Amino acid sequence: MCFTAIMIDAIFMGTSGLHGIKPYHAQISPSLKTQKNTNTSMPLNKFLMFDTNRAMLNRSLISFKGYYGDSQPLKKLFWISTGRNDVYEDNWTKEHLYQVGNKKWVNAHPAELLKRTPEQVLQSLCTLTKPNNQYPGIPPYIPSPNFGDKWGRQANYIEINPRVVAKYDGNRVTEGLLGVMKLLPAIPTSPNSFANCIVLSQLYPAIYGDGYKDAGSLYCANLHAGISQTLTCDGLYGKMGADEQVKAFNDMAHMLGFKTGFRMPLSADQLKVQGGRFNWYDH
Repeated sequence: MCFTAIMIDAIFMGTSGLHGIKPYHAQISPSLKTQKNTNTSMPLNKFLMFDTNRAMLNRSLISFKGYYGDSQPLKKLFWISTGRNDVYEDNWTKEHLYQVGNKKWVNAHPAELLKRTPEQVLQSLCTLTKPNNQYPGIPPYIPSPNFGDKWGRQANYIEINPRVVAKYDGNRVTEGLLGVMKLLPAIPTSPNSFANCIVLSQLYPAIYGDGYKDAGSLYCANLHAGISQTLTCDGLYGKMGADEQVKAFNDMAHMLGFKTGFRMPLSADQLKVQGGRFNWYDH
């Protein structure tokens, strides 16, 4: 069987902001930019309580149905998850921080990482990448790390099967991309001399039983048929397109200093194009 790693850095990129969203604005005190992750009682600070209530209201008003193609998908995912734009430093990340020179990542077991919420994951990302003496945030433009034109020859490839870290609910298998995103803060970032490249074992739908535990969904790819349901999140349906979810993963990896790619089979018997049989002469 022949395989290839295909880079998706150039495929999923973007530059502008959220559209169609008009959040309620409130000025945030600089002292509130650090928020401790805790399950204790609601803080007595009325200003923070107002911000929390505003975020809950914003979440209830979210409606992205029919709109796809946002070029700041990571910000959009954070908004959908929290109802706010303000990103706070993540104390859990600080407590699990591992640093070599100016490179930072967290030291935690995968089982612990996979229990984290999207809000916690994105705040962990921003805590790791924020410049000194600045507030954490998601930049409007996230370029792919620059390791030159021939970076792939010396890259260290780290393959992750989204199916392994996906959400299993009965016979359904979903949220593979979100599972991979939860692991990214714990993977050592690229050195200055060569790239660490995160390779997904799947991107396109399987020919049979895509998004299910079916044995037939383990292999083969149906091209030009969207993104695999194994990777996408049912809870984002109508709010965030499948392509935007892939872009959000891509942007998060780029913020942490990783290159990205995916691996797929090249055997004619393992491919279909829009549901039709693939052959080397017609495609």
